[in-house]
Amino acid sequence: LPREQAGPFRSSVVDLDCARTMSSDFGWKHGVPPKAEIAAAPHGGYTLFVGVAKHPVPWLKSLVRRPYNPVEKAPKNFSEFIRHDWHLTPRDNIPGRDRVGAVELWNLKNAAFRDLADCSSKNIVLAYEQILMRPRWFLKQVGAHLIPVRKKFVWSLSSTKGDDMTFEEYQKKYLTQDIAEGILPDDMAFIRDRIDQELMKFFGYEWSGTGMRTAD
Repeated sequence: LPREQAGPFRSSVVDLDCARTMSSDFGWKHGVPPKAEIAAAPHGGYTLFVGVAKHPVPWLKSLVRRPYNPVEKAPKNFSEFIRHDWHLTPRDNIPGRDRVGAVELWNLKNAAFRDLADCSSKNIVLAYEQILMRPRWFLKQVGAHLIPVRKKFVWSLSSTKGDDMTFEEYQKKYLTQDIAEGILPDDMAFIRDRIDQELMKFFGYEWSGTGMRTAD
């Protein structure tokens, strides 16, 4: 396919596959959880839903580096990217909107994770940074819902990003670096003005240091 058609075509194929598995797997992992489908599914009450947020600043940094399967090219410059209206797809599960600002996208999706309890009694909603700080604690939360296959704590997971980073390297990356590093003051002000502050409190996020208020 010509380059200008390849992105939309690939995105449409992913949308079709997500729609195909909506009733069984409840859609795309990055999308807003489909409350109606979860409530209606016979296995919905037996499914553990895990909603994981990431601090908005590192999340935006990650998204500008790796925009997940975009329909169209997004700006590579961070200042331009956070002011960019992201093209939504059906798998985002945000009906009535064609585009949304990248910062507001964080608000919409993480508010949906926070509200998972509205449609599921089996859910764990937490900050990604909490998993990095306390992996054993996180697996204990999961173990309250699922049967563990071993008693000994084992954390041996390869990166899903196609790189060679270890879990310890991810810990260092997100738990020791200042979130404001490399961010222009105007850009930080732009993000802070648009982020849902109640969500920040819910996930234990701050705007200084590593971005985490507490470990629990």
